[in-house]
Amino acid sequence: MNTNEILEILRQSLSNRRIDLPRDMDFSLSCGTLDILMTAEGLLSNMQENASAFESWALCIKAALPQIDRVTVGWNAPARPDTHYNRFVYRAVRFEENYSWVTLRIPDDSITAAALADIDSNTLILNHPVVDAKALASDSSSEAARERDLLSLMVGRHPDSIVGQQLPTGLKKLPDGAEWSPCHGSAIDLWMLEQDTLRIFELKKGDNRPIGIISQLMFYANIMADLISGRISCPAEAASAPRSADRLYARLAEKGIKRLEAIFLSDTMHTLCSAQEERVLSLLNENSRNILYRRHGTDTI
Repeated sequence: MNTNEILEILRQSLSNRRIDLPRDMDFSLSCGTLDILMTAEGLLSNMQENASAFESWALCIKAALPQIDRVTVGWNAPARPDTHYNRFVYRAVRFEENYSWVTLRIPDDSITAAALADIDSNTLILNHPVVDAKALASDSSSEAARERDLLSLMVGRHPDSIVGQQLPTGLKKLPDGAEWSPCHGSAIDLWMLEQDTLRIFELKKGDNRPIGIISQLMFYANIMADLISGRISCPAEAASAPRSADRLYARLAEKGIKRLEAIFLSDTMHTLCSAQEERVLSLLNENSRNILYRRHGTDTI
């Protein structure tokens, strides 16, 4: 069954809702296995974009079609090393690690081998904030403005918790601290540490509902899970980081975080997800790392 045939079955199973599959990702379905083939564009794109969000498509299609037992993800490596490709490989490895029904078809080349070796080498360190976030957003109707409003709500409603915004999730590599995955524009919108539970939030305002929000939050959750377990570390200078990050890093160093919750902060979701949200969340929560995924509306933080 090819991409067009899968799309037709999806539309029928979801009462002919308007659904499209990404043009830059190939799908096939045979004997209960959904096979996803990534293109070069997908490997090096922002993980929110349709061409890159393979985890999102895999979860939502599997949720919609009960005949799918397994999902395989394959790709070809780029011609040269790239920080976006490193992040893609990290995401793919953690996706397979988290879900028993996922299998990777990993290309056999030196660039991919180097990325794979780095992931669990204990040489990756988290990027950290170096300046405070701006108190006001330039556009009062923007997502950034809503983020600041919600931060104030969190501070007021949870006075005994540590809260923060824009927590970087880029990775660098020891010994020289070179950028390993993109360190600009990759950050958790909002987070809260309440006793031994870390909650991270990905905000989407209004009609902004890309399917890639799932891939994005999964990536952030895995980064935080790796910090908690010690597979990724914080550099010494992070001890004085702003945005309350220093307090978070101190709690991590004390091994004081026992639970991790990842929350979609959105009033609506992509059509393929919203039509079967309970099933998608159930699949997400079958992960091997005990990460709890939930969705809240933007007024219920």
